Amino acid sequence: PMASCQSLNVIEAGLRDIMQNSVPFGGKIIILGGDFQQVLPIIRHGSQDEKKFSKWLLQLGDGSLPTVNGEIQQPPECIISGNLITDIFGKQIKEEDLKILYEKVILCAINKDCLTLNEE
Repeated sequence: PMASCQSLNVIEAGLRDIMQNSVPFGGKIIILGGDFQQVLPIIRHGSQDEKKFSKWLLQLGDGSLPTVNGEIQQPPECIISGNLITDIFGKQIKEEDLKILYEKVILCAINKDCLTLNEE
């Protein structure tokens, strides 16, 4: 089931209290997941690339993306060749970088992949 806004507000306030700071979510990285159609990025006045990616996510959620040898082809700009976490978040996370980090996300289709990333 989808988490309510109130649930996320309680978690956010609790993390700020535990971490004893006023940074959103206490400065912790929060990963939320679910139905790709319910977590589409909200992009006001988005670029063509951003709109194209949103359309791709909708097709992924619908199961209507074409496959090659049974595999879904990802947009080339979503594929990296190095360490996923370092490429997304950098080698170090500093408090002054938090505003930039709020705009980045790693989506995992299955829990096994998420657990693997968390172990890194």
